[in-house]
Amino acid sequence: MGLDMYLRGTKIKYTEWKRDSSGELSEVNVVMVDGYKQVGVELALGKWRQHAPLHHLIVNSFADGVDDCRPINLNPKDLRYIARCLRDRDFPPLKDCGGFYFGQEEWWQECCENADADADVFEAAASWVIDGDDMCKFYHSVAYEASW
Repeated sequence: MGLDMYLRGTKIKYTEWKRDSSGELSEVNVVMVDGYKQVGVELALGKWRQHAPLHHLIVNSFADGVDDCRPINLNPKDLRYIARCLRDRDFPPLKDCGGFYFGQEEWWQECCENADADADVFEAAASWVIDGDDMCKFYHSVAYEASW
């Protein structure tokens, strides 16, 4: 039990169309999974355990402080803001990060010491969204989600 935190990327394939010999339009390159059309794939971009200061930073900055364990969509500007806060060690005060599921202050201090590596994760996610080699065929999006 506790705060589990995930940064996920979704890669959604743009629909490709082709006319058949009768002039009808149909989708091409359709991948079926369990009888349903696959529209994208989900990627694990990052994972943290009980990094309450990072969690509160994201919730306060991008979800109006509402912590309801729903995905929080993040654009490249948001991801780079988080990376900058991590590098600057600009977190919410530790006294504001408490709660039964959020771990202990000693743990948070250790998490904050690894902030540069975490910042690299957010920078890489921002680059993935806008610089992917396959941008003409796929749409990329990123969301943060936590459960506790």
